Amino acid sequence: MFNSESEGGNARRALPDAAITSPMDLSDRAQEKIVTRLWKLYSHSQRHMEQMYGAWNRADAQYVAYLGDEEKTATGRLVGRNPYAKRIYIPYTLANIQSTLAYMLQVFAGPRPYINLQARGGEVKATARMTAVLDAQAEAMNYSMLLYSFLLDGLKYGVGVMQPLWRRTFRKMPVTDPLMAQVLGTTSMEIDFDGPMTYNIDPFRYFPDPMAPLGDPQAGEYVTFEHQRSYQHLLRMQRGGVYAGVERVKGDQDASGSRSSTRGLTSERDAYRGLTSSPGIDGRAVSAGISMDGVREWGVLRETWAKILPAEWGVGTGEDEEIWCFTTYNDRHLIRAHRSPYPHGKLPVVVWEPNFDRHSAWNPGISWMVEGLQDMLNWLFNSHMESVRQSLNAQVVVDPMRIEVDDMLRPQPGRIIRKKGEWDGPLDSAYSQLKFQDTTGTHNRDISQIMEFMQRVTAVGDNQMGIASTDRKTAAEARIVAGASQGRMALLTQVASAQGLRPLVEMWVQNNQAFLSVDREYRVVGEKQRYRDVAEGITNGLIRVSRDQIQGFMDMVIHDGSLPVDPSQSVSEWREIFGMVSSNQVLMKSFNITNIFRELVNAMPGARKSVDDLVLQLPQTPVSVVPDNLNGVPSGATAVPTLATYGGSA
Repeated sequence: MFNSESEGGNARRALPDAAITSPMDLSDRAQEKIVTRLWKLYSHSQRHMEQMYGAWNRADAQYVAYLGDEEKTATGRLVGRNPYAKRIYIPYTLANIQSTLAYMLQVFAGPRPYINLQARGGEVKATARMTAVLDAQAEAMNYSMLLYSFLLDGLKYGVGVMQPLWRRTFRKMPVTDPLMAQVLGTTSMEIDFDGPMTYNIDPFRYFPDPMAPLGDPQAGEYVTFEHQRSYQHLLRMQRGGVYAGVERVKGDQDASGSRSSTRGLTSERDAYRGLTSSPGIDGRAVSAGISMDGVREWGVLRETWAKILPAEWGVGTGEDEEIWCFTTYNDRHLIRAHRSPYPHGKLPVVVWEPNFDRHSAWNPGISWMVEGLQDMLNWLFNSHMESVRQSLNAQVVVDPMRIEVDDMLRPQPGRIIRKKGEWDGPLDSAYSQLKFQDTTGTHNRDISQIMEFMQRVTAVGDNQMGIASTDRKTAAEARIVAGASQGRMALLTQVASAQGLRPLVEMWVQNNQAFLSVDREYRVVGEKQRYRDVAEGITNGLIRVSRDQIQGFMDMVIHDGSLPVDPSQSVSEWREIFGMVSSNQVLMKSFNITNIFRELVNAMPGARKSVDDLVLQLPQTPVSVVPDNLNGVPSGATAVPTLATYGGSA
């Protein structure tokens, strides 16, 4: 439902009568006109994006420590060389990216709930309920892995792309007799997932409007996503109500005449990993026209979301700008055309750039920034290794008239070198070892300096990599260095939060407010204080939410970039608070000493069981009350001991 070609869907939401809902509503000539127009938009973007592919391919090569074709065969084996002569790639760029990624994932995917919302006005209860809904949906769509790819693409290529859509899926569930509580022999189709589904987009398959900055896609007029899909996939999508007229592409077996065959540069990441054939990924394999049983197995789908004037495009009578979705197959067949059903009124795409500059067309990632330093690091190490190999394999000048050269060429342990003829001169006059001077002795020191430069560029020091520093520092100095490094990491995290995640969550919220169809219970996670305004609706940690209860204006709180606090680090603080309150009778009357002790135990690293499991269940013995009612209890009544009776406020 409303989703892209990535998954099957259901019937779309009703659109105005003045606009078409299927490409079949158009004549062949009108469809060809739209296909040609979409092709021109894609070509304009493709020529622009292709200029980045060289830098992106080099970033992939750095990330996988690729050695180069001159060192290996197609299978990855060295060609006729001593295995110890292998050139070494120092994967320091990989270490920098992985360390930065680990920090950012701790910030975004560590604490629960994943999404922290705040109400713009009085929608406090709706915001609390929406928080529970989004956390459950994020868990269902594997939010951590979604973020991992999104952030990794940004750090590696300089841009990460996601496409937020809506998805509703069903699955067969056994029917249960409500009276007998028994499973019957029949099944029914029940909603399995109903919520915002977000997809990672390969930057090599992303074609935005080049007239807008790469980091601000909403400033452009269109975005195009490229996919490779089979004919069977097209049929499945047509049954789901997403595509139409798929039967027309059945005989499209050869792409030699397709506009798709003009695709130039593409990703080389799989070639770097030793894959010589990847038809499902490599765009060049698709243009070759792979077929199966007389039907083209793979085809190129281009899904374009564009801001258009319907009357000018011939798809409606409206003269105001609207967002429409079009999908073409092999740039010849229009199989999808309808107005965007999403209430947010934006192109369904979010982007983040770690080095965002609004005035630049595109910005580099970490790999591009340290590319020169990485190359120098590799050269310093390998030139030193070459020098070591040369010193271990010393060159010798031999007189073949005096010594058997074969004995010199076949060295063996305890070997014998034979003399020739009756020669009886001094042995050192028959051969001489050439002198060798190692000029790379200082390269190890230079390597340390290069690594230090890379740390200054990326703000990823030894501490972030989990390596103990060899430099002697005082505790105050170490704390200052760590704080400064985390400050730069926090800046990077704030950019990702503001540029990428906040627009994403905004679309999630508005899509839920428009399309959520299932009233169900959601688990409450995180601090209870967050749900204090809806505490009356929480039962056993669950809260029931309907679409009517999540309406209103709310926004994601931009993360400050600080790491979540480890509870074990607060043990001493809680111990001090416990001692302070327990020793002061005035504080004992105002604070719950039992809850303070519970927080202290939960903060201890060794605590594995719930504190409530350790509480001694005291018998509730009635307490006699004196006739003069000194305790404020009416005569003849009984008082039951509470927590306050045992040193704490109830």
